[in-house]
Amino acid sequence: MTNQHTSLSVGRSGELLALADRVEAATGPDRDIDCWIENRLDLAKFVPDSPAPHGGGWLDKRVEPKPYTASLDAAMTLVPEGAFWSITMRGKQQGGYHACCQIEGSLDWREGATPALALTAAALRAQATNNTISEETGR
Repeated sequence: MTNQHTSLSVGRSGELLALADRVEAATGPDRDIDCWIENRLDLAKFVPDSPAPHGGGWLDKRVEPKPYTASLDAAMTLVPEGAFWSITMRGKQQGGYHACCQIEGSLDWREGATPALALTAAALRAQATNNTISEETGR
């Protein structure tokens, strides 16, 4: 299976990291973020139907984007091929979840209110890092 996300440019790495920050700050599923994910990874082209960059609805031929922020199954589709990933609970006192998604280098654990949010944030960061590494090394 080939990685469908290798067409990203270095400029998009920063956009993916900013999007990962939004995912980490989310308190639950967010359709707006799901649309931005599909746009940034060129999986679909959603167009805001209002002038606000992070508000309003979205227009596309499909009814809904994949629910990355709501579903572990959808979040798993963002994990780069060959990456190590893991999700853990933070515990009763702290609440929330940790997730990591690494292709190479040390583990970078990310937090999320739900397992899907934690894994989505970690996978977006891995996509951004993988894109930067690929551009630098020509791999």
